[in-house]
Amino acid sequence: MNKLISISEAVKFINDGSTIMINGFMGV
Repeated sequence: MNKLISISEAVKFINDGSTIMINGFMGV
């Protein structure tokens, strides 16, 4: 159970990071 939560949290974190990076490139 904890592993599943950790994976989902990691995926969410990666997705958020990718969105921020994409927005950053677009901003430049």
